[in-house]
Amino acid sequence: MRRCAPYLFGSILTLPIGLHLLCNTSASTLLPMLGALLITYGAFTALKPTLRSGKNPLWGRITVGAPGGITGGLAAFPAAFVSMWCHVQGFDKHRARAIIQPFILVNQLLSLSLLMVLRPPEVMPLGLLFYAAPAVLGAYFGLMIFNRVDTATFNRIVGLLLMAAGIGFVRPL
Repeated sequence: MRRCAPYLFGSILTLPIGLHLLCNTSASTLLPMLGALLITYGAFTALKPTLRSGKNPLWGRITVGAPGGITGGLAAFPAAFVSMWCHVQGFDKHRARAIIQPFILVNQLLSLSLLMVLRPPEVMPLGLLFYAAPAVLGAYFGLMIFNRVDTATFNRIVGLLLMAAGIGFVRPL
């Protein structure tokens, strides 16, 4: 958590912006923007350009966490920028995940907590529980793949899936 703290600090500062956008912007506006973000992040993840910063300044970690607060509150998708930062720093998949997973968890818990205060009846309709089993199953298969393939292959798989999801948001079927 100590390594994740600067990213979290940046995201906590901007999380209210993302939640405000979520609560006050139409889905027809948000979905194409989210789709474009998914396509961009998916392409970056799949292609993994060779970029090496070699520096990991505190101000950089805080700054990279900030857009995660916006996208975390807006679309429950906080880790794209932190993930790209970890790549630029040259972190292997285990070191990156040690930062990214707690970052996602804390952002999700804060977002849900704030949404329960701001919009209690709209936080989680019971119908959403039907998605719980497929989500857990998807996470299980993702972990199986994560542990069996090298970093580059895993990133290509995730990137292609993110791009496909993004295309679905930009151009619904």
